Amino acid sequence: MTSGSPSAVEAIFTVLMLFYMTNAVSPRAATTVVIVKTALYGLASVFVLARWRVVFRGLLDSKWILVLVLLAAASALWSNDPYKTLRGSSVLLASTAFGIYLGTRYTVSEQLRLLAWTCFLFIVPSYFTALFLPAYGIQHEFAYDAWKGIFMHKNGLAEAAVFAVPVFAFVRPMARWLRYLGLTAAFGLILLSRSATGLIVFCVVLALLLSYIVIRVRLISVILAGLSVGAVLTGVLLLFSPRTEQVLEFLHRTPDLTGRTELWAAVLQAISKRPWLGYGFSAFWQTSSREVVSIHAQLGWIPGYAHNGFLDLALYLGLLGLGTFVLGYLVLCSRAFVHLWQKADLCAMWMCTYLLFMLLYNLTEGSILRQNDIYWVLYVSTAVCLSRRFSRPESPVLGSEIRVGTN
Repeated sequence: MTSGSPSAVEAIFTVLMLFYMTNAVSPRAATTVVIVKTALYGLASVFVLARWRVVFRGLLDSKWILVLVLLAAASALWSNDPYKTLRGSSVLLASTAFGIYLGTRYTVSEQLRLLAWTCFLFIVPSYFTALFLPAYGIQHEFAYDAWKGIFMHKNGLAEAAVFAVPVFAFVRPMARWLRYLGLTAAFGLILLSRSATGLIVFCVVLALLLSYIVIRVRLISVILAGLSVGAVLTGVLLLFSPRTEQVLEFLHRTPDLTGRTELWAAVLQAISKRPWLGYGFSAFWQTSSREVVSIHAQLGWIPGYAHNGFLDLALYLGLLGLGTFVLGYLVLCSRAFVHLWQKADLCAMWMCTYLLFMLLYNLTEGSILRQNDIYWVLYVSTAVCLSRRFSRPESPVLGSEIRVGTN
């Protein structure tokens, strides 16, 4: 671990905080939500403040993250609802600070071990709830019964289960049987959730994991493998294009992606009205503005978000915020691939895989700049680790180098 190894209490708290940020178990009462959030962030602040110099340096090293968070706070100046923007940006700042703490306190290999136990915390109860408390663990409003486990929606369970796959694939040290158990259980939840997005992202992640093993991680081979996979996928799409409706029916989807295409068209119209700075962080969907009323009129229902992380970011912070994130993401990807080429260890593979996972899931869901969200926290942590890897090569941010084939 990094200087001054964390105690068992600190590690256990970190796992509990990460589990809370999966939003697996969300209290229904507003008062309970406030109490739980205050207690957890209060304890987190103790650990963050104890290492405030290191955390502050980590923030300065991650300039793209810093710019985004500052822009979110500054958007209160032009927000539709300044109070909600200030409140939301303050929680975002706390979540981001925890991500920086995670990236500076634990090496990547240590983070993976914490994440593995976090995954078990939602996998085991999800099976138990669906099997023994089906009224809570199964989403019955669909024509097919889809598992949601301890999550509020089946898509939340699917996303978490897909996320667990690379965690268990890369975590070391951990008993092989325990890793295989985690992988098998996660795959089972992906299937039982009946999530088309989850299944597609899982297939892409699995192809990437297999490419690491087969080609022994040579960058040119990764590129060639990616082009080959792209060619195969294109062929499959062309093959099935005359049978699009049958394929979508098999995936329990409609040609409009369960209403997403209509939603995205309406969202793009709203973005075009305030393209540069947006409507203020966390202030679009929570207001009864003319734009939201218009979306309601077009769709017949009011979504809680755009079902696309990039569109949500453009709604909140405009093209300025979206461009800032995209540039920062590209910088992180370039650093991750450079590190993959130089080291070719499991930590580098994890960071590359996670960045791909986040990109794919934000095409139909959303976790960019989201408060109390484990995926945003891990994006921040990854940014910190990669930034320190290049700006402070002497920092032990990655942990011991773990090669492919290590038990």
